[in-house]
Formats: sequence, C-alpha cells, structure tokens
Amino acid sequence: MMTDLKNKQDLSKDLREGVRRSIEIIANEVVARRRAQGLDPLPQSQAQPLALQSLRFLYRILFLLYAEASPELKILPVGDPDYARGYSLDRLRELVQVELASPRARSGTHLYESLALLFRLVDRGHTLDGDADRLVERGLEFQPLRADLFSSQATARIDEVGLGDFLVRNVLGE
Repeated sequence: MMTDLKNKQDLSKDLREGVRRSIEIIANEVVARRRAQGLDPLPQSQAQPLALQSLRFLYRILFLLYAEASPELKILPVGDPDYARGYSLDRLRELVQVELASPRARSGTHLYESLALLFRLVDRGHTLDGDADRLVERGLEFQPLRADLFSSQATARIDEVGLGDFLVRNVLGE
C-alpha cells in the first residue's frame, strides 16, 4: 500500500512539473513570437496573466482529451470519420510524429491553428442549416459550449501571435 501511495505522489509531482514546464514553454514562445513579429514587449505586469492564459491553453487540450474519451457527453462528434480525419487530437498526435526539418516548418503554425479552430468550434458551435425544404449536405455539428475556458479572452495573448509547430509538438509531448 505504501508503494501505491509513493507512486501516486511521484505521478502527481511529475504531472505538476510537466504542467509548469509547459506553461513556461508557451509563455516564452509568446514573448519570442511578439519580438519576431515586431510587437511591443509585454510589460512585467502581464507575466502572471500570460502564465494563466498558458495554463488555460493546456486545460483546453486536457478538456478535449476528456471529451474525446467520453463520447456520451456529445461535446465532440467523436464517432464521425470526418472528425477523426480532420479535427481529432488523434490526428494531431499523428502530425506531432512528423519530423520538422526546416526552420520554416518549426515556426509554422499548422498545429496551433488546428487546435484554435477546434477550440472555436467547441466554444461557438457549428450546426447545419435545418431548412427541411432543401437538401442539406452531411457535415459535422458541434454544440456550443460557451464556457469561459474557451472564450476568446481566455488565451488572447497567445492567439495574438500563435504558437509554432515545434513548440506545440513539445507541449503535446509533455
């Protein structure tokens, strides 16, 4: 029994350390991308809000992992093959395995943009036109969650500059 407790404590410590590292990685990337894009540096007073936004970004990913593992919640269209091929975190995991050889590929934002689109769909929803008088093509539907976690303000500093694919790969690998 003591071994189980020790293992749980070690796992908890590892998780906390991984989250801390990921927050630091994301915040540093935002600072670097602001500099690279010629934006004014953030004042020191924005350090803690940026750390909170970085944590929210991580929470969004964790929430989506839970939602994908719990299709009965109907937060995501998990059973739909179009979702699996185009939006799922499993698809992003596959992309994370691709080696980014060039500096342009490392700083590209495809992974970030894919996550940002999924975050918007979860927040705002996407429904098909319900007009019964005309044929509606099949498509994915997302019911709007409208949660503070997914609001545009929750990660505004991150969304202002995006995150590079190399960084997103590292964070998803944590």
